[in-house]
Amino acid sequence: MSRSSSRRGQTEPLGALAAVFAVGVGLTIYAGFVADVSPGVSDRAVEETVLERAWTDAGADGIFDESTDDLSVPPGRLPDGYNVYLEVTTLANDGDRETVASFFVDAAGNSRSSVTPPPEARSASRPIGVHLEDVPAGDVRGGRLRVEVWSR
Repeated sequence: MSRSSSRRGQTEPLGALAAVFAVGVGLTIYAGFVADVSPGVSDRAVEETVLERAWTDAGADGIFDESTDDLSVPPGRLPDGYNVYLEVTTLANDGDRETVASFFVDAAGNSRSSVTPPPEARSASRPIGVHLEDVPAGDVRGGRLRVEVWSR
């Protein structure tokens, strides 16, 4: 084997470090760009973010129990500058939609018992099981967790 073949594939350490640094910088810039335009991170999807937070807090087991679960989002987990309305509904025996629980907090952090969201409010919803107080244990109805958000 000749001497020239033993040095094949090798590079200078400084050049290798510069290449690794350049790849690292490129990945960091790309990750920052993707984080800015991804759904759930930007201002455009604030309702989806609040929905996930409310789902985690209210029905993490997939069932909202009217007697034990609290429909709210802690103040530190609410989006700044937005009014937030949460509602859990289910179908009543007569087929009409009935509100099981609701929660409203304004942009200043004050909660109120009732509010009507404006037409420009952005909304998101997802299915959730609902256990009502007046039905036997284990009897779960289909329901919907709905979130509406709007700026001041």
